[in-house]
Amino acid sequence: MASCSEGSPGKEKIVMVRRFMLLAALFVGAVLLFVVWLFLALPPLCGKEVLQEAVSPDGRYKASVYEGSCGSTTGVATYIAVERNFDTLLAKEADVLIANGDRMSVGVRVRWSGPRALVVSWRGSERVFLAESQVLGISVDYVDR
Repeated sequence: MASCSEGSPGKEKIVMVRRFMLLAALFVGAVLLFVVWLFLALPPLCGKEVLQEAVSPDGRYKASVYEGSCGSTTGVATYIAVERNFDTLLAKEADVLIANGDRMSVGVRVRWSGPRALVVSWRGSERVFLAESQVLGISVDYVDR
């Protein structure tokens, strides 16, 4: 005689596997949510502090001097970038100067001498990674302080 509960162990296994899969999916989802929360909640690894901004005489460009650092082991670098002012659709930033050292050691200041002429005054630096003489159609002159 066959009992009515013959298929029961197989069904129990299926139910247990489904519960395990559901718990595993919930766990993976919770871990992913936690990682996303950490990514959004923690401050960025590299910081960027704007030190000076100067708008060109015609208002079309903006030069920014900023200091960047990616932590205590990487040191500080001073940057100058030029971008089209108030043009969010065609926003394009071009690096003019990248030098090793903070604002005190590099001593950078920018000013516009014309609509497409930027003057960078600085004390110089032992390690200059980039010093462009022209970006985005703008001529760049360097003057020692």
